[in-house]
Amino acid sequence: MTDPTIPPRADETPAMSAEVTPRPSRKRLYVVLAAAAVIVLAGSGAGISLAVSASNAAAKEHAEKVALREQGLEVFRQARSACSLDGVHAPIGDNGTTLTLDGKGKGYSSAGLTQEELACVIVRLDTPSRITSTMEGTRALDGRQDDQWDTAWGTISVSWTYHPDNGLDLVYSSELSPELAALESE
Repeated sequence: MTDPTIPPRADETPAMSAEVTPRPSRKRLYVVLAAAAVIVLAGSGAGISLAVSASNAAAKEHAEKVALREQGLEVFRQARSACSLDGVHAPIGDNGTTLTLDGKGKGYSSAGLTQEELACVIVRLDTPSRITSTMEGTRALDGRQDDQWDTAWGTISVSWTYHPDNGLDLVYSSELSPELAALESE
């Protein structure tokens, strides 16, 4: 038996004592609730921040697509303007999607664009060297030639003929990518 005046040792517990879990103090409870609230609010803030970031990214991507679309629609006007060409020998047609270049020949007519003026447009349109090399090698016997290349906003196609009397004549046409063309209907 144990003496009631002597407290029991740690390894001896009275048979009647039940293990009681101490209740947390109110102060501790408030601290836990406050911490949980901070975590919830931080999570909400991160969610809002992510939503705002995603919205900003989507708006930026849309603005970039609109800018590319405008570049595709204005490419021929910009090239003609940068090369100081008139509309007589470099008309733009089909709502800005076609540019015709009438080169100067050695024949009866001295009217037309010089080789320098043609070269200016060819460079401004970033015509690939594989195409310019083919243009330079075109003979009157070869008839109409054509080729195309992709750009950031779509495709440019070019067809040309050459005759010494008439010079080099080119017809450029552009087509927006389906994704950028769809922006038109938005």
